[in-house]
Amino acid sequence: MYANKFNILSYFIFSLLVFYLFMVFILMNDSFVMYDSFTQFKNSFLFKVIFLSLLLIIITLMLSFYKLSRFSLGLNMQKNLSVLFSEEERSKRVSIFDDISEQYNKEYFDLRFDEEYKRAIRDELNISLLVIDVNEFKAYNELYGKKEADYCLRKVANCLNKQCSRPADMVFRIEADIFYILLPNTKHARLIGQKCKDAVDSLALSHDNSVLSNIVRVSFGFASISAKNINDMDFLINKSLESLALNKISKNLKKIK
Repeated sequence: MYANKFNILSYFIFSLLVFYLFMVFILMNDSFVMYDSFTQFKNSFLFKVIFLSLLLIIITLMLSFYKLSRFSLGLNMQKNLSVLFSEEERSKRVSIFDDISEQYNKEYFDLRFDEEYKRAIRDELNISLLVIDVNEFKAYNELYGKKEADYCLRKVANCLNKQCSRPADMVFRIEADIFYILLPNTKHARLIGQKCKDAVDSLALSHDNSVLSNIVRVSFGFASISAKNINDMDFLINKSLESLALNKISKNLKKIK
């Protein structure tokens, strides 16, 4: 719309300017003046008023043209910046999110875990980590196929995310069937883990290729510790993984009995 107005105004100003210059050339050259009355009119006050008015109109239109051109340029720049920012946002989202689960990815976990670990040391806070494993997910994938398996992961991931009530609590997909939940400044990782387990059970996603159950279930491990009492971040991860392994062994033993 603005481009059309811009073009129309530019054509009009150009035509008016050509006409004005032509009139100046005609009126200022006595060889083109054929009648004495016309010469008298050229020297009259009325002619000067018309001549100056026409000049003023041209100047006003040229100023309008200048303002419109700057406005049009500003719109184009704003549009280009919007496109640039949207591309950057898409690029940023791709770099930190896992496409399948629609949760944060491992690369972003490494970044956030480092930040939260340092903050916990600085402020002398506790930091907790939940490790969630989707039980027998390989068997699920073999029976239902990749499309259904991806859908299952999204459902489970979304369910886990809903159990994180605080903005600082974040869900990450680390491996195919492994999720981490980072819980800064909390000592209740076990309770949150149990909530996650119960919530996934309530989804009642069918798993007809499971040895242990007929629905999709998860196991979890956790560790909670004061950051000042550990030497590096791997300690918390390893403790959580050990807890998960013990939990799965205990569950399998109960099934055997």
